[in-house]
Amino acid sequence: MSIDNTHLVDFYELLGLAPDASPADIKAAIKNKRRTFNARQSHPEPKTRAHAEQVMRDLDEAERTLLDAGRRREYDQNRPARQAQAQVGAVGPAGGPGGADDWEDRARHFLENDNPLAAHRVAQEWVMSAPGNSVAWTVRGQASALLGNFPDAEYELAEAGRLAPGEAFTSYLLGEVYAAQEKWKSALTQFDKALATDPENPVYGTSKARLFLANDKPKAAVKLMEPIVKRFPKDEVYKYHLAMAYHDAALDELPQLQGGGHIWTSEEQIDGLERAATKIDRLHSKDGEVREAVSALRTFAAQGREIRWDTRAPNLYVGLGIFVFLFACTGCFNATQSIGAALFLSLLISGGAAFGLFAAMRRKPAWKLAQQALGKGNLTEQMQDAGNKMGMAAGRFFG
Repeated sequence: MSIDNTHLVDFYELLGLAPDASPADIKAAIKNKRRTFNARQSHPEPKTRAHAEQVMRDLDEAERTLLDAGRRREYDQNRPARQAQAQVGAVGPAGGPGGADDWEDRARHFLENDNPLAAHRVAQEWVMSAPGNSVAWTVRGQASALLGNFPDAEYELAEAGRLAPGEAFTSYLLGEVYAAQEKWKSALTQFDKALATDPENPVYGTSKARLFLANDKPKAAVKLMEPIVKRFPKDEVYKYHLAMAYHDAALDELPQLQGGGHIWTSEEQIDGLERAATKIDRLHSKDGEVREAVSALRTFAAQGREIRWDTRAPNLYVGLGIFVFLFACTGCFNATQSIGAALFLSLLISGGAAFGLFAAMRRKPAWKLAQQALGKGNLTEQMQDAGNKMGMAAGRFFG
């Protein structure tokens, strides 16, 4: 098995598992990691995005290797050599691209080649050698964040910020670390610090927009993303975040169901869904999730305009219809044999039945039925299902 010194990953370290982990534990760890890093593939920071893409590839390889008995045995046999090689890579040959006196070049070399574990080891030695160097703490914190060690990254980046208070990139990284731990207020403070120093940075603005989306403030995210996309109209990442902000802002205008979905209750709300879909279309994004968002909005709007029967008849109408029908039937038995009486009674019966049927079954747009039913707490299962599906779509896009 060949060993790649530039990008060397330990599958057990990647999954946070011991070497004797069971196949079930391996499958569960891979599933959890994929969920996390799949979301990071749309991150506005290029290095974070590239790392997430590489981790997804590493997870694929870990799955192929560790869930195949023969390949896992071979991997376990070669693992000590891989670990030794990783240590050599972290130290770097003297005078080479990772020379012993050039900590920063070595650490950044590993970050650029998507090996945050080696970068972190170098940065640790760098910090020990120069504890007052803010860049050393920043690189160490960045590597910790890429590895998912957020408490460590928080400490390291806070120390970097203490040593160099005005550094925008450090504030931005610390904001990302706070956001990853759902410390929203602290994250917002750090993003604002970064933007105060570098207000035109699209990455910092997009990260702040992502924070607004995560906290159900899509209109604020739209205000941030529209000028960014105007400046960078071909960037797929920025278009993706603006599209999701449009999507979420449209849903934000709808009543929310207890199960987490949304439902339409007016023609204006449906128009808003269609306007949002049109805005997203005009971005000309090629992203699959963006196309899915457009389709979901249009489908949901079409469902709201469907004409459906209102089968929730008021008791008064039904009771009156039954009374008229029974009265007419009773009259049939007591009627004379004259043609006029028979015709009168037939019309009476037909009219009563038609009245009851009309009261019990009325055709209305689905949104109007939802408006009436929502107030009485008896939304039909069909509309509840449509609303819940829309809620699930929103969760998939912004979760």
